[in-house]
Amino acid sequence: MRSFYSLALTLRRPPVDGAHQIRQTPPGRIPSFLDLTQVDAVTAAIRAAITRGARPIPSLGPRQSDLSGDDDDDESGHPTDQHLWYPPIQSLQVGDARLFVSGSTERLRELVRRLPDPTLRWSAVRDALEDDGLYRLSDVLENPWILKAGTDTFTGPCELTNESTMIWVTKLKTTTKLVHLSKQEIYEQNWESCEELKEECFAEVAGQCLQQLLVVACSFSDARWSDGHISQQLTVFDAIVDVLFNIQDLHFNRSGEIAGIANKMVNAFEGVILGTSNDIHGSNESTIHPATDVLIQVLDFFRRNRDMVQPILESGGYNTDPCFDMFNYWLSKLKESAEIMFVEKGQSG
Repeated sequence: MRSFYSLALTLRRPPVDGAHQIRQTPPGRIPSFLDLTQVDAVTAAIRAAITRGARPIPSLGPRQSDLSGDDDDDESGHPTDQHLWYPPIQSLQVGDARLFVSGSTERLRELVRRLPDPTLRWSAVRDALEDDGLYRLSDVLENPWILKAGTDTFTGPCELTNESTMIWVTKLKTTTKLVHLSKQEIYEQNWESCEELKEECFAEVAGQCLQQLLVVACSFSDARWSDGHISQQLTVFDAIVDVLFNIQDLHFNRSGEIAGIANKMVNAFEGVILGTSNDIHGSNESTIHPATDVLIQVLDFFRRNRDMVQPILESGGYNTDPCFDMFNYWLSKLKESAEIMFVEKGQSG
């Protein structure tokens, strides 16, 4: 195993016979670019801030079970259950903790300065950290709150409980915050005339986490949701909008893909409204149509997130008004229900 320090020492030696290559040296004693203790401490601070800032958003409509006399509570979701809102990523404070081993960024700068070829550059970094050290956030396998490819997959709304929803939200926000902190720490380095190298370093450190954030967000937006899980959907979609908004300006991300995920979230709400039940028989006069209950909560979602949703959609050319669309879907659903009721009354008469 070779460290940044040992590699830098090697690079300072004059080449033999003019050959510009990295010599073999004994393993160094600085095993990592990322400081795992600090990463864990920052993660704990993020989680604490998320937990402290969580607040419930109560249902805006009556529970159907309350009206029918059914007192059973199903943790897996209910159309009019309250859902939780978690604090925005930019508000999560972690103090002065650092993610990288002290001095490692300077050793990295020395390495990349002497190796202008990006392929050789990052191959050398991987060689220097072989087995013992880490430089990618996605390689911190012992930290369960950082999203990782192959281990964090969403199979569908039926897997969600209130607890598992909270876990997903915490992973999404924690990973995004760590990505931003790593960028901040890299970009604050005094690397004269090395802005492109800073961007390249950031892409290496956080790129896989960014990709996994998009994969998970896409899996949630692609899922087939129903009003039976509207509370979990609202909670997760609140978090995903926050994530997308915070990663959309990263230079190596694809804004069109991010906007596409946001548009699929709008379509998912459409599916929930149009998929609500038409059966409201036996309800008293205070009952509202299930689609109306969902509409109210979805409109409240877009009200809370309007400063994030609209810019994301527009960045991908989706020049639509989600609230106007939701209203039209609701009218279509009520028309469908009314037609069914008239047919049933005609048949019974």
